[in-house]
Amino acid sequence: MTDMTYEESIKWLEMPDKRFRKADKEDFTLLMKTLGDPQDKLRFVHVTGSNGKGSVCTLLAEILRRSGYRTGLYTSPHLSVYNERCRIDGEDIPDEDLARLATAVRCEAEKLELSLGLFYKMTALSFLYFAGQKCDIVVLEVGRGGRRDCTNIVTTTELAVIGSVSLEHTEVLGKTVREIAREKSGIFKPGADALMLYQSEEAMEAVRMTADSLGVRLCFTAPAELISEQHGPEGQTLSYRIRKHVQLACPGLYQTENVQLVLDAADILRERGFIIPEEAILSALASLKFPGRFEILSREPFFLIDGAHNIGAVSALTEGLRTYYPERRFTFVVTLLWDRPWQEMLRLTAPLAASFIAAGSTDPKALSSEETAVFIRDQLHLPAAAAADENEALRIALDKAGRDGAVCVFGSLYLVGAVRDLYLRQKTENA
Repeated sequence: MTDMTYEESIKWLEMPDKRFRKADKEDFTLLMKTLGDPQDKLRFVHVTGSNGKGSVCTLLAEILRRSGYRTGLYTSPHLSVYNERCRIDGEDIPDEDLARLATAVRCEAEKLELSLGLFYKMTALSFLYFAGQKCDIVVLEVGRGGRRDCTNIVTTTELAVIGSVSLEHTEVLGKTVREIAREKSGIFKPGADALMLYQSEEAMEAVRMTADSLGVRLCFTAPAELISEQHGPEGQTLSYRIRKHVQLACPGLYQTENVQLVLDAADILRERGFIIPEEAILSALASLKFPGRFEILSREPFFLIDGAHNIGAVSALTEGLRTYYPERRFTFVVTLLWDRPWQEMLRLTAPLAASFIAAGSTDPKALSSEETAVFIRDQLHLPAAAAADENEALRIALDKAGRDGAVCVFGSLYLVGAVRDLYLRQKTENA
């Protein structure tokens, strides 16, 4: 097969092959075997959780990079381009490499007569890329859950990390926090260490049982040893365990949980033989910000975007808005998915709202903009407009906000990414 162009590879990523049977995890294992099992040539920090895993992965990868390790980073979804999901030392996979490796994966999948989903495709080509580039360590984010996730094909895990556990994807992962925690602990591997965010006893007990059954050392964060010293929309300062006055570039009170995981993970990796200078840890935390996470794009109008897309993340978003901007009322731009508790997510933000704009989406899981707007008007008794897409939603929001108003976009990382690109492009054109 001739290598696909970059544009052809993106089209292939997004379109399932309807000629063949939909692949499952066992099929993915067979596919990777035909590709030479590149994942077996790598070492991993494997990260799961309901919220915050992208931030944890990005911070850990930056710490390892600053420590001198050639570091792969695999996360999802992306804000702007698929290349963002697969990075080495902070650089996205180049277009030509993505197209070349997508071609290799496609060729083997067609020989096996398998129809691969987007996440399977990206995972396969990313393993090939990381192995081909001889990464020393890969920080690997789970797509969904843990045990049955296709990233869980890896066996050479150094450290498995579990962040917050809440009710999500209950049709697949389980109906209770205990069941979901058990699914997430499925990424534990004999010989690896494990780290979990301290949280509900039912979640921690389920994870303890998995660790005990595998003989895995399990550590927990220590929220009692965390002191939040200063926080604001531009960053914060905290002390945790023996580290005092740690500077964080990222705002958001919820980030303190992520930082506990990152600091403990760095110390565990040190115990496993990784050479991680303290300066690498502190400089990464002090400089790294996350596009699309409580990100302020402008002050006039005040325009903030946040990738909150489930109940825990929306709770954290509203806490931040209430803490940092108590006098403001926002025009919220939203796209919501029907498989999330979207009604409760809207109720959480309603007390902070001047109005809502529901943006239409091509995502098959997205609620229609009209359905969302009707619920807001009828149940929350707030003004709500239905927009065809993110372009129209942005236009309406800016008209409503004027120069002195405030806009907040949330509900979907894809919406946040699209609005971010549109808004920054407009700012550049109007400069």
